[in-house]
Amino acid sequence: FANGHSDNVVSAPELEMFGYALRGFLTDVVQSRPKIIAQAEINHLSSRIGRDFLQQGDIGRFSWLTPFLDLRSDHNKKNPHEGIRVKELAANAADYGVHSIAMLRGHSHLGISHFTERGIDVESLTQTNEYISELLQEHDNLEEMYVLSPDAGGVTDAMVFARELYRRTNGRFSGRVVVLDKKRSGIGEIEGMELSQSYVYNREADTEYDHKDVKGNLIPWDHPKAHAATYKEEGNEHYIGKLFEVEHEADEKEQLAEKIRGHTALIRDDMIASGGTMITAAKMVYSDFDSTSIAMAEHACFTGSAIQKLGMAFEKGILSRVHTSNSIIHPGSREWHQHSPLSGRLYTTIRRGYRDWVGQHFPAFAARLEAFDVRA
Repeated sequence: FANGHSDNVVSAPELEMFGYALRGFLTDVVQSRPKIIAQAEINHLSSRIGRDFLQQGDIGRFSWLTPFLDLRSDHNKKNPHEGIRVKELAANAADYGVHSIAMLRGHSHLGISHFTERGIDVESLTQTNEYISELLQEHDNLEEMYVLSPDAGGVTDAMVFARELYRRTNGRFSGRVVVLDKKRSGIGEIEGMELSQSYVYNREADTEYDHKDVKGNLIPWDHPKAHAATYKEEGNEHYIGKLFEVEHEADEKEQLAEKIRGHTALIRDDMIASGGTMITAAKMVYSDFDSTSIAMAEHACFTGSAIQKLGMAFEKGILSRVHTSNSIIHPGSREWHQHSPLSGRLYTTIRRGYRDWVGQHFPAFAARLEAFDVRA
């Protein structure tokens, strides 16, 4: 932002210091590198903002901003080339004086708990509102759609999406969630999928209705300001499953088919890696329910031959669109892939967390940001 202006409003020392701090925000973990190198990189970056450049107590709401961070906690093999495990990363963050972390769709609530147990706040943003907005603008047949969870582990996220879509359309969307059960032929190999259950949102059980921020914008249940930390816990009062009733069991596939045949499946997930789970689920509902699928995930990992497989599924009419953020950049454009830029979300998060601190330490830079906000 500052480099785009030729005048000298921000002094060189201020800009240089802010640059060091900004590099500290944008911390990335490359899992393919040897662990000792990755640890050294995190140490080097964090020292600039957590220990040396900023002392504990100086910082704002967060000190690491990571658009993509795989927080799976099952990295248990003692391999020197394995990426840093989430528990180790949380311990590092505590040692470096990190107060909180902002990220886009943390992969695992168990992984996030390693940070919160150490008193580090985690703000895990999602694309729920963005994807609902895109659906409302691009489709007018919401009554012929259902949310599809490719496995039982994703049912709560699917329910959140179905609940929000129902509320924002005043019931035009059915509130239906269809859950599939994976059949594995080996480790990492999916043989097929079968119907597990289907659910329907029960509006009468939802006593909270819509959540709104101070500006009147709707806040989804999986947002940090709502119930992001509790909506997956069955014993919690905000457990999303309390708002849904079982519609059909696994042995009632034909009854379900009569209701959703020809409808569009909305597959909601946090990431697309190899594409195996996403494509297998899309093929199953295409074959059994005559459903074309729309995939919506935060992170487009697209490992292995995922791009080719997703492209083939699109050509065959199995997948009509894949929505992701641009947390991971893929060069070129593809007819089936639409990605939403993260810059606005992350900018807002930075401003909310660092506004006072930047104003105190870099008044000229803060004034420039204020002028930018007025123009916007």
